[in-house]
Amino acid sequence: MKALRFVVFLLALLAISSAFADEQSEAWLALHGDSGIEEVEDSEVPQEASVRTNIGHLFTYQGRLTLHGEPVSSLHEYRARLYNQASGGSQIGPQRTGNLLPEGNGLFTLQLDFGARFAGAERWLELDVRPFSITNPPDWTTLSPRQRITPAPAAAELANDEIEFWIMPFDAVEFDGFSGLAFAPKANGTLEITNLTTAQNRFVYIPVQIPGHLAGRRLRLVDAQLCYEVEWASDPSLGLRASVSEWNVRRARANTTGYTYTNLVNQENPDIGIPSQPRVCETVNAIAGSMIDGALFIRLHVVIQQNFTLLLRPVRLRLEAAP
Repeated sequence: MKALRFVVFLLALLAISSAFADEQSEAWLALHGDSGIEEVEDSEVPQEASVRTNIGHLFTYQGRLTLHGEPVSSLHEYRARLYNQASGGSQIGPQRTGNLLPEGNGLFTLQLDFGARFAGAERWLELDVRPFSITNPPDWTTLSPRQRITPAPAAAELANDEIEFWIMPFDAVEFDGFSGLAFAPKANGTLEITNLTTAQNRFVYIPVQIPGHLAGRRLRLVDAQLCYEVEWASDPSLGLRASVSEWNVRRARANTTGYTYTNLVNQENPDIGIPSQPRVCETVNAIAGSMIDGALFIRLHVVIQQNFTLLLRPVRLRLEAAP
């Protein structure tokens, strides 16, 4: 079994109702394969409270995943469970499952909601992970010991929290009136865009679904990160065959005849040249005052020659609470 190592900590508390407790992390935990715990360090996460009510029971859990000391960036599955004891005991509420996709440094974020399972009682979180595989999935690796979720004042959350979430680009659509773009979602969370036509300048839209637990909150966009992999011919001096010329994060508002849009992030790459490696990652600050008070979408101006492919990775948006 490969030696899988990951450090997990609770980053930010996103939601809890007025009837139940908030949560915060007590420890950094490290796991090395199936050999048990390597190290445990106490590291309380500071919290600043700002009273809110009726905002659910969801919290954000963040960690870093490494393999043989190197950050992992491939798609993984996870299973998360609550227990009433540090070991043994009874499982509380449902098991939550899903996929996690670490970014370049192995950092990943989970949004967990076990419902009304706290009410001041002590709870411990147990997490399993394994690499995603459609056929012959490997064994699960379990974080041990369980991590204690400690109670805090009811209906509290971070006053100036930043919220980071990822958008899988699988819902990308052509917007330029042409046809002939082939979209191929991959198991690792990426999307291959292949141009089957002679038209090289193409426009692609990716809708952004704001998580439901953020409904009713005043939020602004802080920045956005787009990562993609370009393609060039066997002779790089001949130039790129697939790249991104411009990308935007836009806010749209409907009116009686259609909609109006505003750029919240605007990045232009009229001539990015030949990069030193295929993957290009760009983090761009949002324009000042970029409030999230309308529908969001990502617009890509891609330049893809016929029968060439651009590999698009998940897009990261970072939001913050607005006064």
